[in-house]
Amino acid sequence: MLRIPLKLAHANQSLTCMHLQAYDSCLAAAIRDQKKGRSDLHITGKWRWLLDAFAETYGVRTIYATLAYLDWVVG
Repeated sequence: MLRIPLKLAHANQSLTCMHLQAYDSCLAAAIRDQKKGRSDLHITGKWRWLLDAFAETYGVRTIYATLAYLDWVVG
């Protein structure tokens, strides 16, 4: 069994939280920039590319990205 020191595990968790918060900020910026309303839910162009590239680079899971988007739609 591989044991990760508590300090390292905590640092990775904090880093992940920062990545998720940054993804949420990018998503909000994309929605504001494209002036999306509740009836027009498709993000396109440079914003779609940016969100996809960010998620891939920083390990934001597809399920989180989907839920973050749905949270905006419903909320």
